[in-house]
Amino acid sequence: MNLRNIYINAILADASYAAKLIDGLEGSKLEKALSFRMTPALAKFMAREFSVVSHLETDREGVR
Repeated sequence: MNLRNIYINAILADASYAAKLIDGLEGSKLEKALSFRMTPALAKFMAREFSVVSHLETDREGVR
């Protein structure tokens, strides 16, 4: 695993904690959701390269 892959995996992990993620979110809507958690440039990159396939919101203890 190279440094680029490690970095992207870390960003994906962080992005998974963004509020208001929903299944199928992509493009400008995903960018907007991520912009509250990361820099605008990083949110734009993530929205260009990835989409939300499935997301389950849980509380801190993992119970819905």
